[in-house]
Amino acid sequence: MLNLIGKIFGSKNDRDMKPLWPIVDEVKEAFEKLQPLNNDQLREKTTEFKKRMPITLRTKKRRSLN
Repeated sequence: MLNLIGKIFGSKNDRDMKPLWPIVDEVKEAFEKLQPLNNDQLREKTTEFKKRMPITLRTKKRRSLN
């Protein structure tokens, strides 16, 4: 009986992981884009990311407050 319920609803781990899979897919996609870059190009990207970071964090803070 418990086995049947587990198959229908999934395990606790399955339920916990389900909302994370889209994030995992985004990370994999970003990795594939960055992998062919050389060290100098990665340094440029790092600078770009640092410039974008404060804006992203402020936006997320506003969303979490609403």
